[in-house]
Amino acid sequence: MVNSITIRDDGHGGFITAYNQDQKRTLYLGTGKDENGYVQTYNKYEEPTAYIGSNTDMDGVIVLNDRYGGLGYTKTGKK
Repeated sequence: MVNSITIRDDGHGGFITAYNQDQKRTLYLGTGKDENGYVQTYNKYEEPTAYIGSNTDMDGVIVLNDRYGGLGYTKTGKK
């Protein structure tokens, strides 16, 4: 049991990455190049399927992709 996990940025961004049994990345949770936090999921072929984080305008954004990584849906939190 873990009560909390702290990840500190060492200048390269802190992150957690998960892999499936075939060593394909399925999850990234961390800091991006613009110093914003985000979560990116991937299917078993390492194609990106979902993104939740900040866009370049610093607004919240959700992006859903199809099974091939192609853009399917995008919605920002900007009113």
